[in-house]
Amino acid sequence: MLAYASNRADADNLDIYFQPIASRPAIRLTDHPARDVYPVLSPKGDQIAFESYRDPPGVYLVPVFGGEARLLAKGGARPRFSPDGESVAYLRVEKSGAGSLRSDNIGSGGWSTWIIPTAGGEPRQLRPELKAGNPVWASNDLLILTAKDAKGNPDWWLTPRDGSWTRPLGVFDMLRQRPNDFSPVWAQWTPAYVEDHAVVFTVRSRDSANLWRLRFTPDWKLTQQPERITMMNDHVRDPSASSSGRIATTVRNRLISVYELPIDPNSGAITAEPRRLTKSKFSTQFVSVSVDGAQVAYTSWRDAERPDIYLFNRATGQERQLTATPQDGETFPRFSRDAKSIVYVHHPPGTKHFVRRMDLASRAETTICNDCEFMDETADGRSYLYSMSPDHIQYRSVTGGPATEPVYDPAFSHIAQASLHPSNRWLAFMGAKKGDPEHRIYIAPFQPAGRLPRARWIDLGTGLTPLWSPNGEWIYFDDTHGPFRCIWRQRFDPIAGKLIGDRAVVAHVHGDGKLITTDSMPDRGVARDRIVYSVLEETSNIWLMK
Repeated sequence: MLAYASNRADADNLDIYFQPIASRPAIRLTDHPARDVYPVLSPKGDQIAFESYRDPPGVYLVPVFGGEARLLAKGGARPRFSPDGESVAYLRVEKSGAGSLRSDNIGSGGWSTWIIPTAGGEPRQLRPELKAGNPVWASNDLLILTAKDAKGNPDWWLTPRDGSWTRPLGVFDMLRQRPNDFSPVWAQWTPAYVEDHAVVFTVRSRDSANLWRLRFTPDWKLTQQPERITMMNDHVRDPSASSSGRIATTVRNRLISVYELPIDPNSGAITAEPRRLTKSKFSTQFVSVSVDGAQVAYTSWRDAERPDIYLFNRATGQERQLTATPQDGETFPRFSRDAKSIVYVHHPPGTKHFVRRMDLASRAETTICNDCEFMDETADGRSYLYSMSPDHIQYRSVTGGPATEPVYDPAFSHIAQASLHPSNRWLAFMGAKKGDPEHRIYIAPFQPAGRLPRARWIDLGTGLTPLWSPNGEWIYFDDTHGPFRCIWRQRFDPIAGKLIGDRAVVAHVHGDGKLITTDSMPDRGVARDRIVYSVLEETSNIWLMK
């Protein structure tokens, strides 16, 4: 028997299906307008636990042959039945953002593992000091958690279901010795299931994912190097196994591409259908466009984990590579206002990074700042906005000198994604209050040394990554539309300094396997005749193997 999530009934939604593999067609078990994902069958085969985005979000249970779903664990995700079916372990993930703009803080201490009886009752947190996640049952009495300890050391941790003790399994020390096989981002390799003291797990890279196996002794000591189970160029994810040794796994074809939407951004009038710009089979992302719309810059992962920057000429359709450093990576390109240069982030080996400017004619480069987050620059390119910490936006001349702070409020833990008005009179930025996961966009008069407090800000509402139209009368940004992220716009009067009318959706980017991508860095560009953005295109099917 197999349970899975599918959008076969509604391209914009996912529902839970149950299918006896050998005998009959699939049965649709849920039809809620919210997304239902990550189903798992109980060991008895009589019910399915799944993660749902309905209100309230959490882990729900539904009978295999139909019936009403009931809430088991509010706020839960990724449920796992114990082998005896009496308990469900699950993950809670702290969120940041609003609605579906919320991002999972996985790997950064933003998760926790809980256990609850399948019949219902009070949930119990497991090893809270580890901030552990991705629980996998190793037996009725033991679980394996993915976590970091108090010193920040990542590993898989063995613990009994009562949480009375815990022991690291030494997996991280082994896998980090093979950087060509295993990503240095430890959250990219997490256990999927345990069978006879062997842990099957997925290892993800930028453009593929495959299954591996680690074998342990009965007392849970590593016995040998990891074995690779699958060797595919697609994303092999979320495997599960039956008692007979049959493995079911998702195989995803996943690609991030650059799209453009022809539009008059000064009026919001769409002039043509969106079209894909990049043709590479490798992911392209973090896109920027010159104000005249003639050139598009983006990051591409054509060399495994090392990204480079490419420039696309829309008139000729030709693409050229701007950076090529075998051991380093370059990403997040942003055009200058005159389109004569780009600013980008350079990542050499190690933990440091540098923000650099490249003259597109001479290819000469200069360093702007170290270990900073570049946001925007003035029209003359002589000064720029940047950040050295999540709660401060700073302003400085490219020639150096003291930094100033345009806006500040001690109640905010996050102030970022600053975008300067074309006239330099206004500043749009994203802010989140301490203890509040909701991200909102604000507009404030641009006073480089003003440290303008919250009382001087204009609240545009929820959203991320604000960008100004060329005439400075519209702000384009990300916000939710149902369970998806879309591109929105809001009109602004720069003379009166006030919002005009209501916000409106510019582009719906969902359905047919397409989703818009969002990051802490802008992944958009607004030109005089088009908007460019990245789209995740994904299709997936279920494969069986022995």
